[in-house]
Amino acid sequence: WRRCFDCQAGLRQGAVRRSRPGHNSLEAADFSTNQTPARGDQRVSDEGLWRFSAVELRDLYASGQLSPVELTDAVLKRIETLNPSLGAFISVTDELAQQHAQRAAALVHEGLSNKTPTLLGIPVSIKDLIATKGIRTTMGSLLLRDWVPEFDSPVGERLRASEAIVLGKTNTCEFGWKGDSTNRLIGPTHNPWRLGLTAGGSSGGAAA
Repeated sequence: WRRCFDCQAGLRQGAVRRSRPGHNSLEAADFSTNQTPARGDQRVSDEGLWRFSAVELRDLYASGQLSPVELTDAVLKRIETLNPSLGAFISVTDELAQQHAQRAAALVHEGLSNKTPTLLGIPVSIKDLIATKGIRTTMGSLLLRDWVPEFDSPVGERLRASEAIVLGKTNTCEFGWKGDSTNRLIGPTHNPWRLGLTAGGSSGGAAA
């Protein structure tokens, strides 16, 4: 195990050292948008929404400057644009995410309080090693490519209870057995800063 972790750390460090804008990477502008939360009655634009923290998003919901539906639509659009190049998601649950966003928007409209679920309206992804009720869970393996669990793992249960918006299942190596996220289902997950380099593993999809 120690050798495995050392190898994974080395892969990540190598990717960071060599990753620069250009060099077969996605455009740097895709990753460097610097946007701060709007003030007053100003609405927040779609560009750069993915950079906000969960705390900032919650504040934007509370002030009415952003809705969970707007955020979810923007993030799903970004996944649609980048995932073909990155291979970050094995499955994208766009319809389910939009349904959850509508529910979150209704709850936000009722008002936020200390009793509001912790991750209300916050988009999340789930690694595809984790069982999710009603959502295909492949564990990166051809053996399970069509498995749709009838139960949630504890992680899935807690995310649902917190009203998070599940965007989909992220790529991983088969059964999480190595420090890279290549599998025979969708292939490798690429480093966003330099395509062709690894995003690490076994949570490479989540990292990208």
